[in-house]
Amino acid sequence: MTKSSPPSLPFTAAAASIKEATARFFTAAETGDMTVLADILARFPGAAQWRTEPAPDEKPFGAHQTALIAAAERGHTDAVRLLLKHGADVNAQHDRGWTALMHAAWAGHDAVVEALTWHRADTKIRNENDADAATLARMRAHHDIGARIEKSGKEDNLAGYHSGLASATKALKPFRPKR
Repeated sequence: MTKSSPPSLPFTAAAASIKEATARFFTAAETGDMTVLADILARFPGAAQWRTEPAPDEKPFGAHQTALIAAAERGHTDAVRLLLKHGADVNAQHDRGWTALMHAAWAGHDAVVEALTWHRADTKIRNENDADAATLARMRAHHDIGARIEKSGKEDNLAGYHSGLASATKALKPFRPKR
């Protein structure tokens, strides 16, 4: 028995329930409604990975959005943190190549950018126009955010270097001279 579809409901009712939950979930991400987000994440464990299915008239802008991208784009920091806590992919891209970090940087949502970089959002991903998050921030005159994103990318590179160095050091056996 899975939590994502109640076994007591007929198949069509269960499908309608999931369809309704999906619509409510994305609306909650867009509006920052923490109560609805928490409720749906509790009932549907994989909800943080759901993607929208754009209507034909929304293409190419509907672009298989994630709830994390929707919340980040609108500056809902608490919703972003909740979605990340429940396993949202911090580096998920929609069909146009944009990530949650890119949307937050473009919109100037400093606290969201901080939350995403703290969760190790990849700062080097590029969208369909070959722009990364720091570039997008600077295009909208959010220079402090662009600098923070670049600094985060450099710190991640250093952290990777130091963790690799630590692993290599642990793998070496200490030298003990023979007696």
